[in-house]
Amino acid sequence: MLSFSPLDIIEKDKSCSRIYLFLISNYEDKFTAIRNEYELAINDIKNILAATKEQTEISELFERAKNTTILTIEKIVKNLQIEDGEYKFTITIQYEEKFKHFTSTRTRETKKSIKFTVESNVREILKMQIEKYMHKATLSTLTNDPQILPWPTYTPIKCKEIHD
Repeated sequence: MLSFSPLDIIEKDKSCSRIYLFLISNYEDKFTAIRNEYELAINDIKNILAATKEQTEISELFERAKNTTILTIEKIVKNLQIEDGEYKFTITIQYEEKFKHFTSTRTRETKKSIKFTVESNVREILKMQIEKYMHKATLSTLTNDPQILPWPTYTPIKCKEIHD
């Protein structure tokens, strides 16, 4: 199944497609603030870098960008809300079934469940992926070399469909 969405679509015959679960309310604001602070700092460095010719000053600016990136990574990892353990995820979808030659519809429901394990070293795995992503993003911004970088994701282990 093809999608232009950054999220994967759950395919009907594949119970272990990636699933993104977020409690958006308080969570999103923290990451938006972290991202905005990072982007402002890196863009300031980029603007100063564009006007700088001296090699020692250029090296200092790259060091400052590196330190900003490391600080941002620490903030992101600190605010990650993911814990190791065994989980069960159930999704219930209600839909209307329309009949071809009638104006009436019938509401139907389907329910699927999966069980999965989040490893005890999940935070270390994500931290390594975030570090790699952030360093590439910083370099891409500073060198005016725009790249499409996929955001790090975690795929749980021992994922299987449960038949209730």
